Amino acid sequence: MQGYLRESVRPVPELTGVPKVKVAPDGAWRPVAPQSSLLGALISQRIAVNTVCGKGICGSDLVLIEAGAENLSPKSVNEAATLEDMEAPHNARLACSARVMSGEVVLSVPAESLRGADGKSRLAER
Repeated sequence: MQGYLRESVRPVPELTGVPKVKVAPDGAWRPVAPQSSLLGALISQRIAVNTVCGKGICGSDLVLIEAGAENLSPKSVNEAATLEDMEAPHNARLACSARVMSGEVVLSVPAESLRGADGKSRLAER
């Protein structure tokens, strides 16, 4: 029995070259397909993020990039204008617009960008 257990439990090989996303402060690294949006990555981790327009205009899905910003797509014209209008911090991105191109990205989701337990947007609470 001892030999069987030793052989059946093998470490999972590291996924090299696959982009990964981690939601701070205590999320696990999750692989994502190249060019996946941060919104898709959050939804796949069952994190209920506000999303209204999906075009980088409404600003409802703001996230903060803690590390790996260089691994994201450049800001679109719409996203850049929306973030400027919101006076968002320099490390802010819109989850619907930012795409993971390669490498690793660590992000946090402000409470205002989350849906409440009742499924309703917290935007009205601002």
